[in-house]
Amino acid sequence: MSGARMDLRWPADRFYWAVLDTSRLPATTGARRTAQLGYLFESVLPGVPIEAVHAVYERLPGDRVLACGLPVETVAAINGTTMTLAPEALPDFIEAPVSAERLNLLSGAYAPAGVRRARRVTLVLAALSLVVVSALVVTGLERRRAALLEHAAALEAGRREVILEVTGGSSTAATAQLALQLEGRRRLLERTRTIPGGASASIGAGDSQRGDADHALERLIAAWPTSATVRCRSIEIDESTISVVVLLNAMADEEVVRDALAETPGWTLTQPTVERRGAEIIATLRLERAVEENAP
Repeated sequence: MSGARMDLRWPADRFYWAVLDTSRLPATTGARRTAQLGYLFESVLPGVPIEAVHAVYERLPGDRVLACGLPVETVAAINGTTMTLAPEALPDFIEAPVSAERLNLLSGAYAPAGVRRARRVTLVLAALSLVVVSALVVTGLERRRAALLEHAAALEAGRREVILEVTGGSSTAATAQLALQLEGRRRLLERTRTIPGGASASIGAGDSQRGDADHALERLIAAWPTSATVRCRSIEIDESTISVVVLLNAMADEEVVRDALAETPGWTLTQPTVERRGAEIIATLRLERAVEENAP
């Protein structure tokens, strides 16, 4: 004993001892492992049930475990100011590389109240720390999400301001036409910046082809009707053809679109195809480059 009864050290003969062979036990942990070791320890106790013994176990090299125990009533009667209870030394018949001080019987349900309180405080602090860290992570993610949404909204507002500025806020049809022009330009740039095989087009050799496609798109957009409400699904341009797929609100709009695109300079409109898919009316218009533009 040291200090004011803070540590108890008893002779080895006051304890129950055993070296348990665990080679045949299944691989378990926690309470199940303790119960298995208790059944083995009980087999060598002098007529005492394991329920009446409080034991601690120390792993030894190989499939062996050192067991050390005291009667439950003895451990329960220890003064509350005592922090540890252990044997002074190992008995002579046990040879094991274990320090006797490690076999503290004031553990588990018999740990001192101060130790149990400290453990509870530690667990509470760990839980609070986890909550705080989780809250910080969620807050950071939410702020990032809000910033991205705000940035996207600002870009959309800027796009609308540019369209309204160019059109003078005149009409919905004019605004829709300019929006179509911008979308067409974007898709054109995406297509004309690559060549077959996925390689980037070099500046020089493909400039004339990209310029032709650019001029064809400008002429097509210039001829686009503003009187009909149509939505452009796709525009495909190559050296000799333009293919346009639009969504119509009514069958009558097909004639308006056809008559308008027929006026595209340098291009000849072939017979369009119109089909209805559920509630959608889809028109496909094909323009071919006029013969005179291909002439030498």
